[in-house]
Amino acid sequence: MNWWIELFIYLCRLSTVTYDIGQALALDALWTLNEVCEQVTDDQLGLPTPCTGWNLSTLLDHMTGQHRGIAASLSGAAEDLDAWRPLPVGPGRVDLFASIQAVRDRLLTELPPSAWLPEVAPTPLPSAVVVRAHLVDTVAHGWDVAATIGGPVRFSPATLAAAYQVARQISDGPERDRPGSAFAHALPGGDEPTLAGYLALLGRDIAWSPVG
Repeated sequence: MNWWIELFIYLCRLSTVTYDIGQALALDALWTLNEVCEQVTDDQLGLPTPCTGWNLSTLLDHMTGQHRGIAASLSGAAEDLDAWRPLPVGPGRVDLFASIQAVRDRLLTELPPSAWLPEVAPTPLPSAVVVRAHLVDTVAHGWDVAATIGGPVRFSPATLAAAYQVARQISDGPERDRPGSAFAHALPGGDEPTLAGYLALLGRDIAWSPVG
């Protein structure tokens, strides 16, 4: 576990505010995601991604909307689908980085008891569940971006292990066949808590590259 996660947990124990270990791990994942996205250049935005039918620009637009929605939801905002809509990232991807920071800011505070995650359930869920669901998405999209641009991505063992445990609980049923499903059917090799195993659970192949 990264030293700053350990420090965060220690400070949480001294605080009168209630935190969840998932918040620290989600912060760690967002830190890594931000580092990966900083490597993206404008000439790479048209590259295909592991997300079928999406180029890198479309993926980043989606991620920006998701982060904005999560930040609003964890702030206790009213249920509003507009907050979740993809947002064109534009030059320099300022809105993307601002959306990541908005989620970070929320994760550094005490969260409301419940939050809305429209892609998962029509009614609010416990905030701890929402944070862990977003952790799965963050790790997956961090790899998506890194694989697309041919760059490295290194999630801490603790963060990857937590995301893997959540991914194991996601149903691999017919809902994955629906248009727009977040994940394809699981691939062989998902029995090990490695990045390759994690991706396999979500229907992603770690050997994927934009050139096929």
